[in-house]
Amino acid sequence: MTQTYIHKDLGKILIYYSPKARSIRVQVGDNGIKLIIPLGVNIDKGLHFVNAKQDWIEKALKRTEQKKRHVSIHITELNSQTFSILTKACERTNILFRLHEKILTIEHPISLDITQAKYQQILLDGMEKFVVSEAKKHFSQRLAYLANKGGFTYNEFRIQRSKTRWGSCSSKKNINLCAYLLFVPAYLSDYVIIHELCHTKEMNHGNTFWNLVASQEPNYITYRKEIKQYSFLMQLFNRK
Repeated sequence: MTQTYIHKDLGKILIYYSPKARSIRVQVGDNGIKLIIPLGVNIDKGLHFVNAKQDWIEKALKRTEQKKRHVSIHITELNSQTFSILTKACERTNILFRLHEKILTIEHPISLDITQAKYQQILLDGMEKFVVSEAKKHFSQRLAYLANKGGFTYNEFRIQRSKTRWGSCSSKKNINLCAYLLFVPAYLSDYVIIHELCHTKEMNHGNTFWNLVASQEPNYITYRKEIKQYSFLMQLFNRK
């Protein structure tokens, strides 16, 4: 059973009565606020719970709204570390991608409204191979440089189209980096690389590991928080 409640500050709340729920809980997502109440629990207790969690709910709503805005970003707003993006409306019937002298030119039919989400996704898909290729070249050099500078050794290096992780390091010292790091500031992608290089010596997140990271990048706490602001890039390229 469901019903709708209009909160004076938070707006619409969808209330779900669940026979499986053992406690009252709140969820905030793309579809708004959901209040889940166990069967037999009075709605007033549920609303009291919402009021007690109002600060958290408001912050969660703000994060969700920011995420929505990021996912609707126009591709020309993306800032790559190795190339800029230029779209050109031309007398043609298909879409052409060409990377030359650090400019990725995307030619498209004049009749095509590339601001529409479906066409933005087509353009992102077409960009993918250039992004992966550029990421392989660029980050293989940065990885080698930072490894040599910090006295690290690693085995294999791969670029991945990750949906959730910026990087990883296996017990065999194989390092994987997300292709979409190409669109974050260089100091943040360097932090991710340093983070994974430190895992070649410490395969955990204990104090020894973080002390090692700090010895290579003293601002790691700030950068660790800041890189989270760019997680929308993985959603942007993987929203199909």
